[in-house]
Amino acid sequence: MRRGLLTPAATTAAGKGSCKVRDVSVTRGPVFAEESVPGLLAPFVRRSSGN
Repeated sequence: MRRGLLTPAATTAAGKGSCKVRDVSVTRGPVFAEESVPGLLAPFVRRSSGN
């Protein structure tokens, strides 16, 4: 793994494959996922209450 990069993968409906986007920055990866599938990460995000 290269420092500061990740490889997000989206599983496909058919077969055992997945689509990968290689070498995405750690900060851009979640943004890319949310733009691709709105609401995808919502169950995994903890929002601060602003206190």
